[in-house]
Amino acid sequence: MTAPPYAMGVQLNLAAYKDKARLDAKAFDARGDEELRAMLPLAFDARKHWKRCPSIGRVVDQGCCGSCWAYASAMVMTDRQCILANEHFEYSAQHLLVCSKTSNHSTPCKGGDPADAFDFWVTRGVVSGGEFNSYVGCMPYIYAPAGNQCRASATPLECLQQCQISYPRQFKKDLHFGERYMLLPQNRPVIMQSEILRGGPIVAILDAYEDFKCYESGVYEHVAGELEGAHAVRLIGWGTENGVPYWLAANSWGKAWGERGLFKVRRGTNECNIESLRVATGFPSTVDVKGDAETTTGQQSAEGEASEAVSDGDGKDYTYDYDLDDY
Repeated sequence: MTAPPYAMGVQLNLAAYKDKARLDAKAFDARGDEELRAMLPLAFDARKHWKRCPSIGRVVDQGCCGSCWAYASAMVMTDRQCILANEHFEYSAQHLLVCSKTSNHSTPCKGGDPADAFDFWVTRGVVSGGEFNSYVGCMPYIYAPAGNQCRASATPLECLQQCQISYPRQFKKDLHFGERYMLLPQNRPVIMQSEILRGGPIVAILDAYEDFKCYESGVYEHVAGELEGAHAVRLIGWGTENGVPYWLAANSWGKAWGERGLFKVRRGTNECNIESLRVATGFPSTVDVKGDAETTTGQQSAEGEASEAVSDGDGKDYTYDYDLDDY
């Protein structure tokens, strides 16, 4: 099998986030999976549920750079900024690529960890930036879509805190921050569904085999081909097709791949480790540029909700509550 020339680029920083993952997993134990499952719809598509947020259905092209972890994370931040903060702000994958801890002062196209991206969002902030050749935002993406051959750039890039010349805002004034982020527990797809339902798309990682690169339609299950590497994608919903439960996901290989850039992958069986490698998401700070503050969905606590407060190591107690009756 000859796989098409698509780039990947995940390198998990497991040791750095071991404690964070353990604490976050503990925080999700307030309600059992069966109780949550009973509250979930059989199918859900974030594009249809939050029609006012067109970014959810947008497909990007990472080109030959191993930036899937940065692009998937930036798109989830963008989606959730719209859903939870009611602001259309396109987060820069390029900023995450060259400035987050994984890639700082290194070769950015060699891969990274979505956890680093979300941690950077919360602690340092991320500026705006559009796709390649778009000239949109402070720091647009600089890598062209892939051609017939794919070779990752080996050129180190410095983390410069400045916007492109044509952008009217200063770098520091363009920064948007996350309020907090979460690493979801392994092998608990019901938790993943609940997070999509209450706050929008999430990042997941799967082992990408040669046959995944050749995917065209239907519900993907690995059948043939060698393991090519780990790949980060954006989960935007779920459903069932011909009796097979699936995740609905957006890839970052352009619209020529798959179902116009989207794909379905089997849900509930940890297909290609998509439910166990790394599942991450977060909540934006909802203090907008005018200084008006709101409380994020993730911070709201309805009367009678089951909850558990867990310290995240920064002196704050976070409670992950579920109240899905409104959906």
